Amino acid sequence: MGYIEHHVKEMQNFLENERKRCERVLANGIKGTLQREINGGNPLYFQSVSRSDGSGKYSRRLLNNHPEIIRQLADKEYAMKAIELIEKDEELLRYLESHMTEINPEAIISMLKPAYKTLPPGTFSLGSREIVKDSKWKMQAEWAMQEYEQSKYKAGERCIQTSSGLYVRSKSELVVAERLNNYGVPFRYEQVILVGGSELAPDFSFLDRLKKEFYLEYCGMMDNPEYVKGFMTKRNLYERFGINQWDDMIYLFERGNRINIREIDWIIENRIIPRL
Repeated sequence: MGYIEHHVKEMQNFLENERKRCERVLANGIKGTLQREINGGNPLYFQSVSRSDGSGKYSRRLLNNHPEIIRQLADKEYAMKAIELIEKDEELLRYLESHMTEINPEAIISMLKPAYKTLPPGTFSLGSREIVKDSKWKMQAEWAMQEYEQSKYKAGERCIQTSSGLYVRSKSELVVAERLNNYGVPFRYEQVILVGGSELAPDFSFLDRLKKEFYLEYCGMMDNPEYVKGFMTKRNLYERFGINQWDDMIYLFERGNRINIREIDWIIENRIIPRL
């Protein structure tokens, strides 16, 4: 997780906790608002409640001897205003999270022309590939930055750019790639592999600590019979040649291209990172 995203998440958690506190206050259901008048230099406090007869008029109750009701009305007004501000801040954070770019050498190099991407480590004086040196998974980071054969199948459909400059085919794959980047997990996208004489290209490839590759396929239309048919053909081919689920292959199933970020994070945390 990047530095910026870490602080965005902290702020989101803070706002979520504040919202829950305010919603608990509003759940007590106290009616009306607080009004104040000055009588002979002394403040008088009233509970003003709209009448239920549809007349548009209000009933008032003197509260100077009811400090607990004054407190509840004050908390109610505070909570309503706080939730209004929280919603604005949450919207701003969602915008920031979806538009921010983590500035690091790997991301910048990935956006350069091909001639620059293949330069040896240490060529760039502005840190260049120092991210590999500092990476928790240095070996995997070096492997991910090496040249590899990427699938040429309908390459024009790879038109969605991630924050690191990689082009993917769908918004779902964009989310997976961004979550992997946020965790700092090195990967290759649509790397061509040979499976029983056939060329296949898993969506995401990884290298484990034993220098063995394993893969993740994002299956986003499992409610589409034709898609499922193609998936089963591909899966059977994988398994016929020893690439089995939870061993060398991880499948992420969704329906209607719905995106479940919690599930993606769970797979990264529990199925991918432990192998690196």
